[in-house]
Amino acid sequence: MSETREVQTILVVDDEPLMLHLAAAILHRAGYEVLRARSGAEALAAFFKSTVRIQLLLAAVVMPNMGGPYLADLLRERDPELRVMLMTGADDSETSKARAQRRGFLTLQQPFTTDGLLDAVRVQLEKPKAHSAT
Repeated sequence: MSETREVQTILVVDDEPLMLHLAAAILHRAGYEVLRARSGAEALAAFFKSTVRIQLLLAAVVMPNMGGPYLADLLRERDPELRVMLMTGADDSETSKARAQRRGFLTLQQPFTTDGLLDAVRVQLEKPKAHSAT
């Protein structure tokens, strides 16, 4: 008897087209349902229009107009169970990386390997939900 698992949906957000395509393609090939957005505004629209539950937000820390941490806060207001992983680039300031980590967001350094991305996503999706203590 084979076990069927629910397909998990990941919203990938990056203003860099190459990184957006690369992350989305890796995740899609690994069997995830992938929604793409090139900005925080596009991500909000995709999230609220989606007919499936999104389990993970994978977003760039730094983007014009709305960075990943702020986007994550907005989406978590709607779905507190949403997992968040933020991608940091070599040019991102240590302050923005540290701020994201202080807020409890897992960060993934770009460029990443296929295995590095898939391992980080798997860990993020499998870890038990922690109730944040304020």
